[in-house]
Amino acid sequence: MLSVLGISYKTAPVEVRERFSIPQDQVFPFAEVMITKHDFGEMVILSTCNRTEIYYYQNVYSANDSSEILLKELVKFKGEEMTATGGFYSFHGNQAVEHLFKVTSGVESMVLGEDQIIGQVKDAYMYCTEKHLTDAILMRLFQKSFEAGKRVRTETLIRQGATSVSQVASDLCVEIIDDISSKTAMLVGAGDTGALTAHILCKKGVNDLIITNRTFSKAQKIADEYGGRAVDFSNYQDKIANSDIILVATGAQTPLVTVKMVNKYNQHNAQNPLVIIDLSIPRNVEKAVGDAENVKLFAVDDLQPIIQRNQEKRLDSVDHANQIICEVAKDYSDWLSSRSLKPAIQSIIHNIELINKIELEAFDKADTPEQKHIINEYGNHLTKKYTRMLIKNLKDISSNGQNTNYIDLVNDLFKM
Repeated sequence: MLSVLGISYKTAPVEVRERFSIPQDQVFPFAEVMITKHDFGEMVILSTCNRTEIYYYQNVYSANDSSEILLKELVKFKGEEMTATGGFYSFHGNQAVEHLFKVTSGVESMVLGEDQIIGQVKDAYMYCTEKHLTDAILMRLFQKSFEAGKRVRTETLIRQGATSVSQVASDLCVEIIDDISSKTAMLVGAGDTGALTAHILCKKGVNDLIITNRTFSKAQKIADEYGGRAVDFSNYQDKIANSDIILVATGAQTPLVTVKMVNKYNQHNAQNPLVIIDLSIPRNVEKAVGDAENVKLFAVDDLQPIIQRNQEKRLDSVDHANQIICEVAKDYSDWLSSRSLKPAIQSIIHNIELINKIELEAFDKADTPEQKHIINEYGNHLTKKYTRMLIKNLKDISSNGQNTNYIDLVNDLFKM
């Protein structure tokens, strides 16, 4: 059965979500546990600032049992307690299909209709495919999810207004800072979120932009594109004292901005508040920084009030988006159901052809080659005709494979 187990900004605060974040270097080790220990067939793990979701396919356990096993192994893998799992949800079958399509389409995003999520889903899928964690079921599922995402974005108005957390964060800076063009902004992290944030900040009027990243070449690339300054990651702490805005978006598992670093800022800028926006999961800014004097700290969840104000104009698109998602989900579910017919269809074809072959052997002594040819042609004609008829009837009575009782019956009938 196809299923998903997850936790998101809708069901748990950042303090809980960050504890179950699965960085890329942990994806394969965890998936390997589930595949080798519990015989799960396929798996894709999606972990972003707003959600951690595990999509999987298995035929060993019931739907509920598979979710319980997966959650217990995840808790053990992350060194957590089961008492922290109240925000987890699970979907199975068609519900799991529709949920993924909504995620990829931006319908489930904190910023309704955001574009960045489809790239994150593609990256997660491609990584798991390269690690041989996917097969036909999940490959087809994710390809159809990209189709749904593309259609929703092109056939609806869901992309109107701010469509990324980066844009909302930049809007917040403009809202709370006077004359942003005179301020210095530092980006810690040069991934997709960092690059998008740099682009938006420059459009908002920021003229002094500092970019740092563990891989210096990535920081330099963004700096060159937007007229900023790239600094070596080993020196970024020294730049905090000279910055007015700090946006952090990395995959680091430990804090990159601490109270000690922020206190140096206050020694130089007692009059100007330091605005720090942490877009990372786990959080990359120590929680205590928010209590420091002259500092305004915002985490991902703190952006929700602004997001709610901005996305009202896009709510009318949700119904249309859901219609598209249902259409594409039905295509996938029909394909998935039809896969269960393959053994029965192969059995029908094999056994009718076998009967035909055995019966035609009785006519090997036909008087002439012409008569033998006619008999063979007639036998093959009947074989194809009845095979097509039986397969059509099988698809009809089994609702294209959704009613497995009829499939089992046909398998029993053609055990010859």
